[in-house]
Amino acid sequence: MGYVLFRFANGLDNEPVAPAGSAPVIKSIGNSSTAPRDLENDGDVKIMMMVLAESVGRRMREQGFRCSTVSISFRDNLLNGTVRQRKLERFTSDSDEIARAGMELFRGSWDWHLPLRSVGISCSGFEHESGPFQLDLFDDGERRLRRERLEKTVDSLKARFGNACIQRAALLGDKKLSGFNPYNDHVIHPVAYFKP
Repeated sequence: MGYVLFRFANGLDNEPVAPAGSAPVIKSIGNSSTAPRDLENDGDVKIMMMVLAESVGRRMREQGFRCSTVSISFRDNLLNGTVRQRKLERFTSDSDEIARAGMELFRGSWDWHLPLRSVGISCSGFEHESGPFQLDLFDDGERRLRRERLEKTVDSLKARFGNACIQRAALLGDKKLSGFNPYNDHVIHPVAYFKP
């Protein structure tokens, strides 16, 4: 971090000059958080994963994206990090599907030999939501569209009345783990911020 601050303080930036009003292409959307206490079981991780997935899904829907890949990251209490990712069967912006994929990845990767300190989830491989989506024989397309409308309605309620106006019952069990708002608290750094 000292190197980055030095570069900013001295006006050093190797990024090419971009036209006024241009925006970088978004390649992934994610959130991570250090837990207020050690995470000691799957239930603790599930709470954190659901809060983070809601934030990631909401930010994707605002951009009009669906993702095809979910990645998770976690660190144990000795600060050893692990990252896993998987391709989804179909594109989605559904927070439940994102959290479920994250938990499947986690359960296949961690044996609880140590408690965890932080968890993160991100999505990539985007397509625009206005495009067609592939149905299969066992997929209920109408149910999927209802879920999308429900998620967007919840997003608008949270935007209007605050993040706590509507919550999943599963998050009410441990307010210490679920009582943060990664949607409003996330910090975005410019690309040049981390390049030498």
